[in-house]
Amino acid sequence: MPCSLLRCCALALATALVAGCGAGGAGVSPAPQHGTASTGRTTSATFTITWSSNTPAATLRGTKAISPSAESVSVWINGVLNTVANRSGGTAQQSIALIAPVGNDAFVFDVYDGTNAQGTLLGSATVTQNIVDGAANVVTAVIDAVCAATNVASAGDDPFAYTQTAVTGVLARTLTSIVLGGQSAATLVVEPEDADGNVIINGAIGVVANSITGSATVIPIDGSHIQLQPLTGPRSTTPDTLTLAAPTCPQTTIAVRHSPVIYAEGSGNIVRAYDWYGDQLMSGTLTAGDVLIGYDSASGKLMAYNSSTASVSSYTTKLTTRTPLYAIVPASTVTWSNYLHSVFAAYPVSSSGQFYTYANSAIVDIGVNFIPTSIATSPLSTDSYGYASQGAVFVRFLLTSPYTALGAGPTSEGPVVTALAVDDADGYMFAFFDAAIVQRYDVNFYGPDTVTGNFGFDTAIQCAGIDTDGDNIYGLSPSGTLYLSPGTAASSSTTALTSFAVNVGTPSALVILSTNTR
Repeated sequence: MPCSLLRCCALALATALVAGCGAGGAGVSPAPQHGTASTGRTTSATFTITWSSNTPAATLRGTKAISPSAESVSVWINGVLNTVANRSGGTAQQSIALIAPVGNDAFVFDVYDGTNAQGTLLGSATVTQNIVDGAANVVTAVIDAVCAATNVASAGDDPFAYTQTAVTGVLARTLTSIVLGGQSAATLVVEPEDADGNVIINGAIGVVANSITGSATVIPIDGSHIQLQPLTGPRSTTPDTLTLAAPTCPQTTIAVRHSPVIYAEGSGNIVRAYDWYGDQLMSGTLTAGDVLIGYDSASGKLMAYNSSTASVSSYTTKLTTRTPLYAIVPASTVTWSNYLHSVFAAYPVSSSGQFYTYANSAIVDIGVNFIPTSIATSPLSTDSYGYASQGAVFVRFLLTSPYTALGAGPTSEGPVVTALAVDDADGYMFAFFDAAIVQRYDVNFYGPDTVTGNFGFDTAIQCAGIDTDGDNIYGLSPSGTLYLSPGTAASSSTTALTSFAVNVGTPSALVILSTNTR
């Protein structure tokens, strides 16, 4: 006979207690059930309880309706306490003798985590059974576990979700906060838990009540799993609040925050991934010589270029799998264009150079010659421009045939540009100079939008990037320190930057994976 959501008949008392699921177990010790026996005579009855193993720690997933922490059971008959039985050592099954009135009797079974029916109520059942004089009466029941908390855990299959858990009390392993990184959706498993931290049941538990403030979407998957899907938009230090409740369980609240994933590559081809709040999400090592050049929104993979082998390869976002794609020109200056889903690159030719892209298994020359010191494109697939700097000149390219250099703008802060970054949401290109100066241009390099300052950077920047959710500026200094601007790219504020207090060694690449880089 199927049981209600938290009863798990097949996992409950393996006692001969199989006649049906009682109606008790509401979360507190149930009120005694009063009944009237048909006669004043009494006779013997028995029930057999199967205790769950109490070897696992209380925080581990339980597989029985009777909690592994149970130490005693009380039996009430017609509102009168009949007997209390303590768990007998390591005995799995324990037979308990009863003296019950002849006739229809109401039995209440309460299971506690202390001896002598003391401590916290972990389970309960109420049944009515006819007791026959002179017969071998066996009382049957199914214990309903009492839920004390909604336990929430990460399913562990999301590419980036930085989680924190409680470390004490009933919620010994439940999530207290989660950061959704980049485009990653997080799958959470929701489980009822007893007062001693034991998960009550396996499998589906029914409809999980949920609500959330802020900019994430909750998508139910099945009776015990939900998915958190991040939405695009600026980041905030104020977390959203996710509220979840398993059936018949109290609510649990979880702080939900959102962040781009910041890939910083340094010495030894080691890449470390961080979120906006300074948490390190992961680290991995690229093939020797590979340098990250961007994120491909079509395949959902990171792209890398090896100057020595001239190979372009893709990596999964956790850097676990490398796939060689094609070869281009050795010693090129390379970035990735999501508009083309191709490299945008330049290689030296004599005293000048040649810009090119890669399409349909062939290198396509753009037809503009000069050797750039820096090169950049927008991470968004809607931006059809490429940008490059050479000495005191910037050039913007139209990346559609015919490839056209649309205009050049002079720099005013010196000849050495160490990095470029593009924020097409606000229509700006940023040039970072070796003198700890940042110059912001409108994308045509003309007009009143040209602003010179440091935008909070008090050091030179070797690698730069902008997240397209909140328009925040990121930089790696020549010493390998990662910085984040607390303002936006649209502001000329010179507020001091937030340092991540990490050092990646000699910097080689900085790639920002935003939620809306699709």
